[in-house]
Amino acid sequence: MRKHLFIYLFILLSMPILAQSGIVFRDGNGNGTKETGERGMPGIIIKSYINNGIGDSPLGNATTDFFGQYSLSPAAAAGQKVRIEFELPSGCVVNNTIDFEAQKGANFGSAVQFVSGPQSNINFAIYNPLTEFLQDDNPIMYSVVYSAGNPSHPSVEQSDAVLGFRYQYEGIPGDTGRPAPILVAVTKDLGTTWGIAHSKYANKLFVSSFMKRHAGLGPLGSGGVYMIDLTKAPNTNVTNFFSFDTDLNIPTSGTGTYIAKHPGFSDVIGTNTERKLKGITDLTTDGAAFGQVGKVSLGGIELSEDGRYLFIINLYDRKLYRIDLKDAKNPQKPTAADVKSYDVAPWLTLNCDNGVARPFALKYHRGKIYVGITCTGENLGKSVAQYSA
Repeated sequence: MRKHLFIYLFILLSMPILAQSGIVFRDGNGNGTKETGERGMPGIIIKSYINNGIGDSPLGNATTDFFGQYSLSPAAAAGQKVRIEFELPSGCVVNNTIDFEAQKGANFGSAVQFVSGPQSNINFAIYNPLTEFLQDDNPIMYSVVYSAGNPSHPSVEQSDAVLGFRYQYEGIPGDTGRPAPILVAVTKDLGTTWGIAHSKYANKLFVSSFMKRHAGLGPLGSGGVYMIDLTKAPNTNVTNFFSFDTDLNIPTSGTGTYIAKHPGFSDVIGTNTERKLKGITDLTTDGAAFGQVGKVSLGGIELSEDGRYLFIINLYDRKLYRIDLKDAKNPQKPTAADVKSYDVAPWLTLNCDNGVARPFALKYHRGKIYVGITCTGENLGKSVAQYSA
């Protein structure tokens, strides 16, 4: 008896389960077809309905798993006509205010689909047209470059400050099939920078000042934000967009007499001349800069996906700022009224053993700004546990 029962259960468990099933995925290129690297979307709600002759009645429902897969239960009977609806919730993974149905492709249907009986591959593709649409599959990437010395020195002023290169190019620039990088801006116009953000609406780059040892700051000093017009040639394309210090009255360093001290920390940044920065091959000490990097000037910079807001980290007061550019296609120079500071950010009151919680990295993604923080352990900390990010 037990043997027969065991065999009977085994047969039941071995039978294929008939249901309506499929996958919901983020369609990176918007073509409606799931391709390698396009991830499934968890948390999507799927509901099925049948017509009972009077109206529609709910039949089954499901929620996609971690891999974006689902199977409706209970399932429709063979030949039974079913309407299936995909609902986009509003959360971190999917947000119905910025995510939409992708265009039709292979093995893909709309947010409302009609099927007959048990079926598989009832799939649904979603994408965000603001961030997941690209006409060029080999776009230009941009990076800042440094040159030692004073940006106004003849041997330094025309050196590379921002370069562009194609995304799919690999290897050493200038190799066969690898064109040399595109010169975007030169050092005399920018000095040392770090943060870089591209506006596809205005076809411009925003680049922010950065304090670096042995290399000089540009004409806007430690709080400078520069705007580069990508339609113009180097030496004609850089605008001194605004300065935190002089235009917004937000200090990015201390004031007073410059002291070339090392070791130790002084928040006063010397002029490029006071720092004794000269030609590109001249030796320098620039002692005070050693303790200033990461503590004065600006850090990461990001642009919102709609092109209106610029987010910038001020390393001196450790605050995140949002700058309203007013017009994504024609960014306007901000005034103090266009600035919002996040004065209650959690890292500002974070207790770090023998150190300081210092922000730097920024990433804007799907309506949220992410900030990277380091507990520095800089105040005589000796335990590796006091250093964290």
